Amino acid sequence: MLTRPVQRTDSAVGGYAFCAPDSVEHTDRDFILTVYRDRTCFWEDQQAKMSSNDGGLIVAKALFDARAHDELVHDNARCTIETTIDLDSYRLILEKEALGIQGIEPTQAICDEIDMSLAPIFWANVNPLLRTPLTKLP
Repeated sequence: MLTRPVQRTDSAVGGYAFCAPDSVEHTDRDFILTVYRDRTCFWEDQQAKMSSNDGGLIVAKALFDARAHDELVHDNARCTIETTIDLDSYRLILEKEALGIQGIEPTQAICDEIDMSLAPIFWANVNPLLRTPLTKLP
């Protein structure tokens, strides 16, 4: 569901930069994921966020204008979609986070596995709600 991110009292347990592996746009369009203990996942559409922020001008304006600030918050919320992810995807993201804590950079194979695990969730629950949906490869 398209949602205005709520103020959560619990902290995120992981994050991930997702690129749909089976899309025409693949690495040209990424999503920043924030994952919580209950497997709630916020998918932030970076491209939509950048285009709605008008090159950063609205951000600067929002510092001094309450109305511009409200518009920025609303626009950013329109670029974020909330879903629940499955246990396998959740486990993979936590394993990636554990590597990071140990100072180990995840391999491309690990990232590819996470992308493939998240892809069905993306196509079913996220892409249909995007202002500019991605195109799935045949």
